[in-house]
Amino acid sequence: MLSPANHPLEQKRLEALREYEVLDTEAEQCFDDYTQLAARLLNLPMAVISLVDEKRQWFKSTVGLDAKETPREISFCGHAILETEPVFIVEDASQDERFKDNPLVIGGPQIRFYAGAQLVTPEHFPVGTLCVIDSKPRKLSPTEQETLAVLARQLMAQLELRKANRILRENEKTILKQQAHLIDSQKMTALGRMAAGIAHEINNPLSIIRGRSEILLMAAESANPIEPKRIADSAEMIIKTVDRIGKIVKGMKGLTRSSSVDPFKETSVSEIMVDTLEFCKERCTSRGINISVDASEIPILLECRPEQIVQVLLNLIGNASDEIEGTPNSWIKIESCVTNDGVDLMVTDSGTGLTEAVRTQMFEPFFTTKEIGKGVGLGLFISTSIVESHGGTLSVDPKSKNTRFIIHLPKHQNLGQQNLSAS
Repeated sequence: MLSPANHPLEQKRLEALREYEVLDTEAEQCFDDYTQLAARLLNLPMAVISLVDEKRQWFKSTVGLDAKETPREISFCGHAILETEPVFIVEDASQDERFKDNPLVIGGPQIRFYAGAQLVTPEHFPVGTLCVIDSKPRKLSPTEQETLAVLARQLMAQLELRKANRILRENEKTILKQQAHLIDSQKMTALGRMAAGIAHEINNPLSIIRGRSEILLMAAESANPIEPKRIADSAEMIIKTVDRIGKIVKGMKGLTRSSSVDPFKETSVSEIMVDTLEFCKERCTSRGINISVDASEIPILLECRPEQIVQVLLNLIGNASDEIEGTPNSWIKIESCVTNDGVDLMVTDSGTGLTEAVRTQMFEPFFTTKEIGKGVGLGLFISTSIVESHGGTLSVDPKSKNTRFIIHLPKHQNLGQQNLSAS
């Protein structure tokens, strides 16, 4: 018996084989179809997709053969991948010096006839064969040989498609991870832009608490009796102020953590708008901008990731305040309304609208109208991604005389949408 030699570029050939990540995988119908077709077209009892590994030949699909692999040293396919002809044929292995004492010839499956068409990668590395086998000697006509070669080429295309799909899925996962990182980065940017206002929002309530506490302390140290109503009023004011600080801190904690894999939950739209206002009111006021919330009179519940919707609103408000700062009578309004198929959140500012050129490019990554160093052009792109992950849209209202962005969201998320955005 003559064992097959290694391929001249064996290491690279093995690397090419492993790039397909097909070794030791479960059976797949798309591959079984090729072995069944080869056996039927050529009228042979056995057909195999054989991949030649370092020490073995492993079978992705078989017809008429129970084995899953055999040692490479006794393989016919190990010889086939070394040939220059597209189809390697042994008409009667019992009469061939290379195979007549081969265990696969003298024992089961008692191979006599073998024909193997190489599976060749685009880089010209033979990784295995599509082969047909018989326990009786026979021949293949030129037409039959070409049929086997054509099937092998189509099979190789199937392996390439499988590899391309796997790489695509891996790239999609990488992109989703990078997108999540960008969203978190943009979230930190939004918080940075609001930092001064948030500090003011907390310092003012702390001053109130201190003042009310001093009043209580002075009253306690006074010889005069303390009026119960005065104590109650001061205590009530302290409680309300502490609650306000707690709400701000809770909102900050929500924004600073990654919410991209959080489940959707039913949330009040007015609560989202008020939470957003908590973060940006003082910043806008300090820049001479009047900001207000005009929520729908009808209570609206929205199935969403509230921290992400607040993030989108903060980005839109931050962009608006950057554009209108310093202009006379500048204002920003946050509104909501119910539509036929969902909910609209609108951010309108006192600007006179956007040019057609800006409207057509503004949602593209890295597009910005800001000065160098004041923005990288990812805010709207990331905001759009967040809204789309909710099954919604982010757009500019071309009919508004002022600059208006509209976030349109469905009231409810279907299961498929939730699974897609969490994957």
